[in-house]
Amino acid sequence: MTNIEKIAKRSCQFGWIHPDSKHFDDLEFLGDNFLYYKVTKIKIWSGKKEKKTIVNGIQFFYKSLIDGKEVTPGEYKGEQGLEKCDELFLNQNEYLVDYHVRIDTEVTQIGFTTNKGRVFKIGGEVGEDKIAMIKDKGPAIILAIFGCYGPELQSCGVVYVTKKDYMEALFLGYFELKYLLKKNEEFKKNAQSKESSLP
Repeated sequence: MTNIEKIAKRSCQFGWIHPDSKHFDDLEFLGDNFLYYKVTKIKIWSGKKEKKTIVNGIQFFYKSLIDGKEVTPGEYKGEQGLEKCDELFLNQNEYLVDYHVRIDTEVTQIGFTTNKGRVFKIGGEVGEDKIAMIKDKGPAIILAIFGCYGPELQSCGVVYVTKKDYMEALFLGYFELKYLLKKNEEFKKNAQSKESSLP
């Protein structure tokens, strides 16, 4: 219903790409209807590497606003010094508005902030703190993640839309859907009338 290139924006992909890197992009998983999915849960794995705390992996869970089903493309994680898994559950009217990462030779910390003011940070304090800069044109809503991983999470970025674009797209999509449904009903009526007039 929407043109992905016109609506979706990408933050910087902070981190590194190594020879063993495996790339991931949840926007590809969600497809053209990405605006009709809401992040419901985040899992983040962390552990130790050379006496520092690192982020091993990440996983987003999405709920379809159309049929209510929860989907996930899977886990993006390695086993390098893996120790624990933390989860963030988002409430019905709660969504992600900001994120940050710390980068050393891998992702050492990752965090998210919700529109309700909750801050969720996992990892250590080693590395350079990176600012996502996703609020370039007003408030934003984070819809998905992308990046790469190997033995640990190596880089990460987010896909987001401005709140203004999001509301406009949903508004137009709603009326487009109503129009298509109305046309479908007219098509059925025309087909039935033609069928009844057959000898």
